Amino acid sequence: MPELTRKTAAPGEPSRLFFCHIPKAAGQSIIKLFDRERWTADWSIMDAQTLHPNYFEIRLHYKRQDQKPPPSFAICRHPMRRIESAFAHNKRAENPGDMFRQLEELESGQIYTIWQKHLRPASDLVLDNTKIFHFEDGLEQAVAKMASLRWIPYKAKIEHIAKTNKQKLDWPKAPSHIVDKIMRVYAQDYYHFGYPLFPDD
Repeated sequence: MPELTRKTAAPGEPSRLFFCHIPKAAGQSIIKLFDRERWTADWSIMDAQTLHPNYFEIRLHYKRQDQKPPPSFAICRHPMRRIESAFAHNKRAENPGDMFRQLEELESGQIYTIWQKHLRPASDLVLDNTKIFHFEDGLEQAVAKMASLRWIPYKAKIEHIAKTNKQKLDWPKAPSHIVDKIMRVYAQDYYHFGYPLFPDD
């Protein structure tokens, strides 16, 4: 999760932003976009133990700097789509049945920590007033909204890095006990980001 800064901000444009990088939600694509638009990424908040710092770690970082966090933003994604993306990225399951079996065996505490927090609920990784963009609305729409906020030019284009064309899981067919577990672990994501039980993309 970097703090983004730029030296060429015009009056009324922010010169600092904090990107709450939610894993498996096009975060690298966003960082690359801002880099092309001459923002500098400062990764000093991160270390080997906090590749994706949570709410309290972010607040503590800025408290130690005797600063208030800058305006923040995040790209959020339906929990079930994040889960299947994380399993695919980490090459941990050969098929949906294998993924469901592993999810069943994982304790809740492990879900918060494994694979550099790729499965951690997104609600743990954002701040109180974080501006939320929904992955499901399309990255182009998120970019257009960022441009309207004068973060980037209207001509800015985004490239979805590491996008795959793999067939998406039909989550309504998942075992009921797996769905129940996801609902428990990601309850705050469903509540705060307004997601339906199953992805509708």
